[in-house]
Amino acid sequence: MLFCINLAAIVVVLCILLLYFVLGMFMDAIVMLAGTVPVVFPIIQSLGIDPVRFGIITVLTVELGLITPPVGMNAFVIKVMAPHVELG
Repeated sequence: MLFCINLAAIVVVLCILLLYFVLGMFMDAIVMLAGTVPVVFPIIQSLGIDPVRFGIITVLTVELGLITPPVGMNAFVIKVMAPHVELG
């Protein structure tokens, strides 16, 4: 299907990373990765992208999504670990 669209590999990767960023705002990292990796991994392999490098970039993007509002799960972890730090 992706071969018919004829998109550059970087465009597909950026769209996938945008998806992870948006999902990171609302979902936990393990749930998000477990639900999307079976779909995304074959796409990445068919584009000829190194899975290890893509995995590192994906984890960084997921963590960025986890600190972004509206939920910001990592902000709650910081509040529990350091109660003297104000979040707002």
